[in-house]
Amino acid sequence: MTDLGPHLRALAATALALTLLPATLIAQECDPSGNRYTRSAEIELQKAQDAGDPRGPEVRYKRMLDILQEDMDEGEAPSKAYLLAAQAYLGLYEFVKADSLLDIFDEKEPACREFTADARYRSWVAVYNQAIQLYNAGSVDEALAKFEEANLVLEDARSWNFVAAIHQERAEFETAIAAYERMYELATDEEQKRAAAINRAELLKAQGKLDEALAMYEEYSSAYPDDLLGRLNYAIALGDAGQVDEASAMFEEFLSRDDLTFTQWSEVGIGLYRTSAYADAANAFAKAHAMKPYNKETLENLANSLALAEQYDAVMPLADTLVARYPLETAYLRLLANSHVESGDNDAALKVLETREELPFELLTVTLFPEGEGSYRVEGDVMARTAEPDSEHVLEVDFLDENGQVVFSDQITLVMPPEGEVTKFELRGSSETPIAGFAYRMAGS
Repeated sequence: MTDLGPHLRALAATALALTLLPATLIAQECDPSGNRYTRSAEIELQKAQDAGDPRGPEVRYKRMLDILQEDMDEGEAPSKAYLLAAQAYLGLYEFVKADSLLDIFDEKEPACREFTADARYRSWVAVYNQAIQLYNAGSVDEALAKFEEANLVLEDARSWNFVAAIHQERAEFETAIAAYERMYELATDEEQKRAAAINRAELLKAQGKLDEALAMYEEYSSAYPDDLLGRLNYAIALGDAGQVDEASAMFEEFLSRDDLTFTQWSEVGIGLYRTSAYADAANAFAKAHAMKPYNKETLENLANSLALAEQYDAVMPLADTLVARYPLETAYLRLLANSHVESGDNDAALKVLETREELPFELLTVTLFPEGEGSYRVEGDVMARTAEPDSEHVLEVDFLDENGQVVFSDQITLVMPPEGEVTKFELRGSSETPIAGFAYRMAGS
C-alpha cells in the first residue's frame, strides 16, 4: 500500500488462501495410451490415495516414480507415463518437476490440455496456499520463494502481486515495477488490473518517471473509465506532473457526483488530501462520514483535513467527539487544544492540555477490524506516561451499531510496558448485529 500521507489511516486487507472446486473430468477424446508399467503405477496411485494404506502416500508416490523411470529407461514410454509421473510429483509437492512432465504430456496428447490445465492450476493453488501461510506467519523470505515457485508452476496475477509487493516493501523498486507489469499483463479482472496499474505507476512516479507513470494511468483509465480509484490516482499524478488544470477538472468531476459509495468518497478524500486540497478533501470525507458516522478513521481524516484547511470552528465538535470516544489518544487531545487556541479560547485549550498531561498511559493507532462473519477485533498499542511499568489498567470497550447504540461491551487488562516502549494489545468479539464502530474508556472513569 502506498503512503497515504500524514494523519491519514486506512484498513489493510488480510492475505487469504484459496479453495478448489471439484476436479475437471477427462474429456472423452482424452484417452492416453499406457502399458504394463503405467498399469502398475496406477495401482500405486490408487493405494496412495487410500487413507488406510499402511505404507503411506509418500512411499507409494516414490514407487510410482521408480516404476515409471524403468519404463522410460527402456525406450519410448507411452504418454500416460508422463501424466502419472507428474501426478506422483504433485503428491510429493515437487511442483516444478510435475509441471515439466505435464508439458511433455501436453505435446503428446493435445486433446488432454483442458485436463492438464486444471492439474497445473491445482498445483499452483497448493504452492500459493503454502506461500500465503508463510506470509501470514511472518516468514517473508520463505513466502517470497514459494510465490516465485508458484509462478514457475503457473503464472498468475495473484502470486505476481505478492512478489511485487514484497519487493516493494524491501525498496527493490525496479524488481517490483517489473513484477507489477507482469501482473498487469496476466490480470483477469478489474481489481487485479487496478492494483497492478496503480502500484506500478506509483513506483514509477516515486522514481521521478512521471511520463511513464502517466502513461500507465492513462492506459488503465481508458480501459476502465468507470473505475473511480484509477481515475483518482490519474488525477493525483497529473497534479504531481504540474498539469494542474487537467487534475482540477477531474477532481471537480468527483466532487460533483452524488452516486459514490462510502469507500469511494473515502478514496476521493485521501486523493485530495495528498494533493493538499484540504478543503475539498474535507468535503469528500464529510460525505463519507455522513454515511458511516461511527467509523473512526473517517472522522479522524475529516477533522485533520478541516484543521489543515484552517476551518477550526468546524474542527472543534469533531475533535470533541474524537476525545469523547477515544480519550486516551493524545493526538485528538492535541487537535482539540489547537482548535481552542485558534478560536481564541486559551483557557479551554489549557484545560485540554492538562487532561493530556494527567493521562496514566496513552493508546496509539487503535483500530477496529472485521474478521469474517460476525467477528471483530480492536487492536492498538499502549505506552505508559505516569503509570508504572508492569502496572495493570482495565480498558472498557463498547462495540456500536450503525446508530451508535452499544451492541455489546467487553474489557481488556493492559499491562504497562517499560518507559518509552509500546506494547500491542487486541480484543476480539462477535455479534449478529453488524458493528459500525467502537468507543472505549478507562474502567471507572
